[in-house]
Amino acid sequence: MTEKELQKCRALWEYTVTKTYRDALKALQEGTYSKEKIVQWKNELNKVYNRGFWEGYYLGRELGEWATSPGSAATEKKVYVGKGSKYFSKIKAGEVILETGDIQTGDTLIITSRDFGIIKEKTDTLIVNGIESNKAVKGDLITFPCEKKITPKDKLYKMVETRNG
Repeated sequence: MTEKELQKCRALWEYTVTKTYRDALKALQEGTYSKEKIVQWKNELNKVYNRGFWEGYYLGRELGEWATSPGSAATEKKVYVGKGSKYFSKIKAGEVILETGDIQTGDTLIITSRDFGIIKEKTDTLIVNGIESNKAVKGDLITFPCEKKITPKDKLYKMVETRNG
């Protein structure tokens, strides 16, 4: 894994962890913190690189017993599928060239950009080569609603389940 790829993985991890902790703190403030939300937050945290959750010293664990197995136990990973092409500011839509694989409506996509960081969204609408479609494959130009300006330097990833999931 290159340093650049490692930085992108860290950015996704940081985004997910920060959002999850922010949601937990907000729930504490609003008095809505619950066991159901804890399960939901753990599921989100399981999606990014991790080696399992550690119960800490309060259960009598010693230093060095943090993980039960080596490597990641993440249930999802991001897979590169394309790069930015254009942005249509009047209709707030981005265009991406699909360079590998396929995507379809319902997939969770991540756009990474030097300008805005990360956007993670589920695809509800997909325009493929100018026509509404449910699926796009390598070589297609895809257009979808996006609040942020997409540029040719931006990258598109699809979230996929891992063997651990």
